[in-house]
Amino acid sequence: LEDVTEWEKVIKFPDLARWDWKGPAERFFKTEYRPGRVVQVVVGMCCTEQLVSVMGGYAEAMLAMATEPEAVRDFFDRVADHVISLVDLFCSLYPVNLMTIHDDWGTEKDTFFSPQMMEQLVFEPTKRILDHIKSKGVYCMIHTCGNITRFVPYMIEMGADFLQIQRRAVDIPALKEKYGDKIGFNVMIEDLQPQDTPEEIIGKVRRTVDLYGAGGGAFVSLTESDPQRLWLEVSELYAYSRQFYDEEREKAKKGVFARR
Repeated sequence: LEDVTEWEKVIKFPDLARWDWKGPAERFFKTEYRPGRVVQVVVGMCCTEQLVSVMGGYAEAMLAMATEPEAVRDFFDRVADHVISLVDLFCSLYPVNLMTIHDDWGTEKDTFFSPQMMEQLVFEPTKRILDHIKSKGVYCMIHTCGNITRFVPYMIEMGADFLQIQRRAVDIPALKEKYGDKIGFNVMIEDLQPQDTPEEIIGKVRRTVDLYGAGGGAFVSLTESDPQRLWLEVSELYAYSRQFYDEEREKAKKGVFARR
C-alpha cells in the first residue's frame, strides 16, 4: 500500500468463514484442554502493526499517521472490526480466559509516535477491542515492544488487565511500583542465562518474586526447553512465591504491607 488514502481499494480483509475452525477446536479439546489451566488466545497484530505491515515499514507507517490521519483512523477502525470478529470466533469455540493483542509502539529509546497520535488515532479503536474482549468475561493483555513507558497510563485507561513489555527497554519494577494497583505485568525470570547453575537459577527465581510479587498482579512466563531446568524453575517459583505471600499476609494482618 503506497498511499494510505487508497486502503479501501487495495486492502482485502479475510473472510473468516472460508476456513475450518471447528476441526482444530475439536482436536484441542481431545488432546490439549485441561480444565484447571488458563486458556490464552493470542489474537495477533492490531492497529499500528497492521499499518506497518501493509505500508511496508515503520517509517512509511509513521509518515502516513502524520500526513493522513483521517485515512489512518478509518483503517484502524476497520482493523478493530476485524479483530473483534476474531474475538467472537475464538470465544465461540474455546473456553478462553485470557486474550493477548500485539501492537508494537516503540523502539528501545522511545515510542514511535506521540501521545497526541495515541489520543487521536490509536486509543479509541484499541479500547474498542479491549472493551469487547472484556464484555466476554475474558481478561486482556497488551503485548508491545520498545520503551513505551509514556503510554502505560493510556493502556490502563483502555482497560488492559496485563502488560507484556520488554524488560531491557522498560524499567518494569518501577512501573510495577507505580501502577501495580491498576494493571498487572507478565514477566520473565530476571536475567536467566543458559549457563546458570541450579543455585543461580534458584537465586534468580527468588529475585523475580521479590521484584514483582508485592501486592500480586504479576505472573511469570517460563520458556525453558530443558525439562530439568524447567522443573527447577517451576518448583522454586511455586514454593518461594507461596512463602512470599504467606509472609505478606502475616504482615498485612499486623498492619505492615511488604514492599520489596
